[in-house]
Amino acid sequence: MRSLADLHASASFDEGQELSDRLQSEDAPCIPDSANGSSALKKSYKSLRGHTSDLTGLNIDFSELAGQVVRTGLDGDDRWGEESTVPEDVYGLITVTITKEITELLMRLRIGAPVKLSVIRLSLAFAMMVMNLGLQLGICAYTRAYICNASVRLVQYNFRHFRSHVFDASGSPDLAKWQAYELKEEICGMAISKSLFCYTILFLWTCTMLCELRTAQRILSTVYHLPSCTLASEMLAFQDHIAFEGRCCIVGLTRWARSLLYLLVVLPKFVISCFLLHIGSRWLISGSFSDMILNSLALGFVIEIDDLLFATMVPITQQTQVINTKFFFEEKKVAHLREVDERHLKAYKRTGFYMGFALVYLLVYMRYVQSVLPPDLAEVRQLCSEYLSEHTEPICNQTGYLGDYGGCYPYGSGDVIGESL
Repeated sequence: MRSLADLHASASFDEGQELSDRLQSEDAPCIPDSANGSSALKKSYKSLRGHTSDLTGLNIDFSELAGQVVRTGLDGDDRWGEESTVPEDVYGLITVTITKEITELLMRLRIGAPVKLSVIRLSLAFAMMVMNLGLQLGICAYTRAYICNASVRLVQYNFRHFRSHVFDASGSPDLAKWQAYELKEEICGMAISKSLFCYTILFLWTCTMLCELRTAQRILSTVYHLPSCTLASEMLAFQDHIAFEGRCCIVGLTRWARSLLYLLVVLPKFVISCFLLHIGSRWLISGSFSDMILNSLALGFVIEIDDLLFATMVPITQQTQVINTKFFFEEKKVAHLREVDERHLKAYKRTGFYMGFALVYLLVYMRYVQSVLPPDLAEVRQLCSEYLSEHTEPICNQTGYLGDYGGCYPYGSGDVIGESL
């Protein structure tokens, strides 16, 4: 009996031999040997280049390379197309509710079946949506009013105090006043004064919000491009014989379903993402170095509210329905490598657009939009350079039990009491 490894090796050899025979046929280019000279070699390479763009003769599934999937309906017909997942959060829950749960409720009413379960699912989904929007918008509003604005006011007060007490009327610094200035720590600790650090953290925050915006853009594109239908039952295509409880695809949208998705999913996600991007950027640049990192983590909590509610408040059976539901765009099967490349290039173009948007937003916001402090803080960097070098150096660099800590932390010596950090 042949082993599994032998079978794999034999299959690989047979496939390789078939491919070799195909390449050596009269329609495929042949690699010349060294006796034919460089001219024949160039001709062969040219021939190879001409054939790499047409691989339809080989046994290659271009639809799989293009990301297409085949779905078999209950009628047994195979349909090719592009499939996208429904977000596993409150927005995905309301999407499935609008397209699937309401359709099931209408069908149950039509045939006289019990509707208690459908009503409970509908009520829970819309309650989660109201709670999610209330929490996200409420936290955003309170963050802007009582945290962000207060932080901006404090850093602006400190900067005004710094200019009025350290500089003279002509704008020249008084070094004697700077040495005795009591708000050195607050002024030198402003993250906005260090451009590289500030730009780095702000770029990461922008990328975080772009992830949310890209998700909203994908949902918008999906809702916009799905074909229209007149009946609610035409929105769904089931793959399992267990209707409404198994796997299904959203293949179309009625007018009311499309409008509800725009109103309850697309619009709130765009508004909250843009609002968080604005107040987050403003709050982050108004803090200190440590505050800038901690505040970015705190703002990330607002983004995850919809995931938190979905994971904790929604029963596992209703979560499974969201997981088993996909968007499906039926389209012609990809049959050529050129079509595969075009699809992949579109994805790279979108990625390039978002990368460019992040960089442009960062530069424009910091130089022309932000109203926290003046964009040029060279005076702060100049005066704080010596202060930061002195006050960021550790007092002791001894390591473990091998270190001699007597010089770092002497006993009974009162000469260090009162020293400034």
